[in-house]
Amino acid sequence: MLFRSVLLACAVLPFSANICLAQTTDEQKTAHIFTALQSDPARLALFMRQFPKGADLHNHMVGAIYAESYLKWAAQDGACVALDHGQILSHGCTGHTKGEVPAAALSADPDAENSMIDALSMRDFVPTANDRSGHDHFFITFSRFFPITQKHAGDSLAEVKDRAAQDHVQYVELMISPGLGGLISAGMTHPLKGEDYAQAEQALKPLLPKLVADVRHETDDMERQAQQVLQCGTPQAHPGCGVKVRYLYQTLRTFQPSVVFAQLYAGYEVVRTDARFVGVNIVAPEDNVIAMRDYDQHMRMFQALNAQYPDVKLSLHAGELTPGLVPPEGLTHHIRSAVEIANARR
Repeated sequence: MLFRSVLLACAVLPFSANICLAQTTDEQKTAHIFTALQSDPARLALFMRQFPKGADLHNHMVGAIYAESYLKWAAQDGACVALDHGQILSHGCTGHTKGEVPAAALSADPDAENSMIDALSMRDFVPTANDRSGHDHFFITFSRFFPITQKHAGDSLAEVKDRAAQDHVQYVELMISPGLGGLISAGMTHPLKGEDYAQAEQALKPLLPKLVADVRHETDDMERQAQQVLQCGTPQAHPGCGVKVRYLYQTLRTFQPSVVFAQLYAGYEVVRTDARFVGVNIVAPEDNVIAMRDYDQHMRMFQALNAQYPDVKLSLHAGELTPGLVPPEGLTHHIRSAVEIANARR
């Protein structure tokens, strides 16, 4: 639309002479092609892919991977899939459970393979009696492919970077949760007393160096694996090697308050100590019972930690609600609280 606007200005506005002089033949050709392709979505997508783009600032890494990739990695690992549940399992098949088949066998059974791809993604989603909600189907996919994500974090990073390069995206900001298991355990071990966050910090502080080290170690391993997959630094280097990546530490809001606080506390410290991490986020369904019940408390957790870490930036999920998901009173203040109490900012 910018090209069309410039061309129109050149044609009808007398004060646009400088703009018109700057208008090159290449720009005119591009504007003409863009106009011609607007009614052809397939060709327009190909055309727009070639455009240089700046940054992808909202990218859940595990959700950016195609289901086909997860199934390929499951096959490489000798993992089993549960066809009835559309789930990748963390173990191989025993041969004793109905509906479980090796992931490696899916390529010989197109119906089963397509069923798994649909279960692990939003591809061709159509509500059915047993799968009625696109919202629920979307969120449950994460648990269905979760068993394969940690081992293949480096493969995932490589795929995201290569795909960004193909789309001419120069910078990607990924939401990731390395070290999550240790943080959940720490939060479970040190219950939060009301909203005494100072006491919670003191209880967690002896564990913090190890928790942060685990986050950084897992991130190091992920990046090392991605570099190997992409063959960076070799004559065979993939285009993805040139894509700059930074991270948002992603915390989960569907746990008890002590676990959420442990994640946030460590996340803030990771951002303070590791330049690869540029901010903190909080994820998982906002309409979840726990997420709704504790939403205001989560915002106050951010507020408390902001006082200790004033330079840490926040990029929060807030207001992802509709009247069909929660009662009316749940729709009144989440975005405002994220901005005014949690101080969400880039």
